[in-house]
Amino acid sequence: MLVNQLFHIAIKSANVEATRRFYVDVLGMTLANRPNFDFPGYWIQAAVPGGFAIFHIYGGYAALEPDGGMASGTGVIDHVSITVVGFDETRQRLRQFGLPYRENKVPGAGLLQLFVYDPSAVLLELTYLTAGEKVPDWEIPPALQYRPAERFFDPGIYRQFGG
Repeated sequence: MLVNQLFHIAIKSANVEATRRFYVDVLGMTLANRPNFDFPGYWIQAAVPGGFAIFHIYGGYAALEPDGGMASGTGVIDHVSITVVGFDETRQRLRQFGLPYRENKVPGAGLLQLFVYDPSAVLLELTYLTAGEKVPDWEIPPALQYRPAERFFDPGIYRQFGG
């Protein structure tokens, strides 16, 4: 057996429309064809030729826990990382929507990172190759520096996406 790559992340959502809007409107992703399941949801893909559905969003009964409750966040998984192009554009878009985020430079690896939550409190790491970005060297303000144990999710901010 040989594991090749991660295929997709499935996210249970109390509000599939807000989650769709975040991934499409904020991150610029697109909707993929989704089978006709008997519960609401979306498959969301990278907006590049040949992109595949990275996120499967579940709603309705399929999103409920066995006790009927709704989970949120990433649990024991700290975050989900996706590669992205357009560091400055993403920062501007996060600011435009008033979304809290954190920044990080990975020493010696040529990587920049932005951390932001989706409406279901899933922490996303948006990873950029510095070689492909036109970002001058800058100091990250302490308030924006990513700290692994920090939780900066504020559910009220995500009401703008509906629900």
